[in-house]
Amino acid sequence: MIHNSSSHALVLLLLTAAIALTGCEQNQPNKNLPAQQSAVKKYEAATTLHGTVSDSKGYAENGTVNVSNVDGKIIASTTLQNSKNYSVEVPANTPLPVVLSFSPEQGEKMVSVVVHPSITKYDINPMTTAIAAKAATMGGYTDSNIRQAAETVSSMSDAGKATAGAQGNPTQRYGGWH
Repeated sequence: MIHNSSSHALVLLLLTAAIALTGCEQNQPNKNLPAQQSAVKKYEAATTLHGTVSDSKGYAENGTVNVSNVDGKIIASTTLQNSKNYSVEVPANTPLPVVLSFSPEQGEKMVSVVVHPSITKYDINPMTTAIAAKAATMGGYTDSNIRQAAETVSSMSDAGKATAGAQGNPTQRYGGWH
């Protein structure tokens, strides 16, 4: 049996240890709190997105360009008819990211991802499609994932990077992403 003064000493020792550990935990970031979310980017006003569409054979001139949210809900659409250029208006208050997808009359669907409300030129081509696919496997369409995906997708020559917009004007880097 523990003597009464010994039990008081033991309790005092345990309380001191508990207070010390609590103090240490207060200096550490709380891992149980949710990560702070950054502000959702969106188009404050109706915005026209534009660019060119090309595939491995050259410019694609016939097909449909859809603007959709990441869940696939179509927000806006336009049709290319004998033109390599598209232009489509995105409504005000549309949250980003949005996905531009080109569905040709024949051939493979291609995509480009919009993550910045201030950039309006986005080309759609096999490189932007590969970058979007890579970013999706990295956890989603964030600026960081798009940048990292663009840097790791390395099967393109320097000449191809220039035509995809990966060099030159930084506002047009990665087919419009920057």
